[in-house]
Amino acid sequence: MPDPATAQPLKSCFVLWEPYTFRDSTGRLQGLSFSIYKEALNRAQLDMTFEEMPWARCKELVERGNYEAAVDGDAGIANIIQNALMPVPWVQSLWTNGTVPKNTFDNINALAGKSVGYVQGYGYPQEFLDHPEINSFAVANDTEGLRMLAANRFDFFFGDLVNNRQLQQKNKFDVQPVHPPIMITFLDLTFHKSQREAQAKYSKALASMLEDGTIDTIYRTYLGLSYQDLLLRRAEILAGKETPLN
Repeated sequence: MPDPATAQPLKSCFVLWEPYTFRDSTGRLQGLSFSIYKEALNRAQLDMTFEEMPWARCKELVERGNYEAAVDGDAGIANIIQNALMPVPWVQSLWTNGTVPKNTFDNINALAGKSVGYVQGYGYPQEFLDHPEINSFAVANDTEGLRMLAANRFDFFFGDLVNNRQLQQKNKFDVQPVHPPIMITFLDLTFHKSQREAQAKYSKALASMLEDGTIDTIYRTYLGLSYQDLLLRRAEILAGKETPLN
C-alpha cells in the first residue's frame, strides 16, 4: 500500500460552469461543486488536482483512465463508479431567442423541425440526441451556445437553468428560458473504476456531509435553498409551478 505522504495526487478535470465551478478574482477555484467536493476530499484525506479543459476532452481522459476523476460527471461517462449520492443539480432547460414564441414545453417531439444547440459531450436525454427530426448542433460550451442563439443561429439552446441565467445576465444575451424545465438530474465527482478505494473513502465522507448539514449549508450559499429543499420541490419545479433556481 503506497505511503500517503509520497503518493501522487489524483488528477481530475472540469469545465467552468458558474455557480458550480468558477475562479474568483485571485484565480482560486470556487463554486457549489468545488465547495462540496473539496470538503469531502479533505475529510477522506485524499489529495486531488483540478485541471480545466473542454468537457469532451475531460470525459475522454477519464474514460481512458488517464485522469482519475471528472468534476460534475454522470453515468454518461464510461468506466466510472456511479455513486449513490449525487449532490450537484443539473436543471436541464430549453432557451429561446426573440424570434421564437415563448411556449410551455411539452415533450421532445415538440422540437421536431426545429434547430437546437447543445454542448458537445454533456449528458442530454437520449430521445433528444437520437430524434430524427430535430436539427441539432453541437457547440463547445454554454456561452457559445447562448451567443449563437441570441444571433438567431438556431431556434433553441439546451442548457442548465442556473448557469445559463448567469451567462445571460453577464453577457446581456437577448434569450429567455422556456418553462418548465425538461428534467433535473444530479452530478458528482465521478471516479474512474480503477479508483474504488479512493471513491469509497470519498463517498463515505460525502454521506457524512449530508448527515451533518454541510451540503445544505453550501447549497444555501450558492442557490438560496437547501439540498433537501431542492429534492422536496423537484416535482413542483418540473411541473412549472415555481422556478426557485431561476
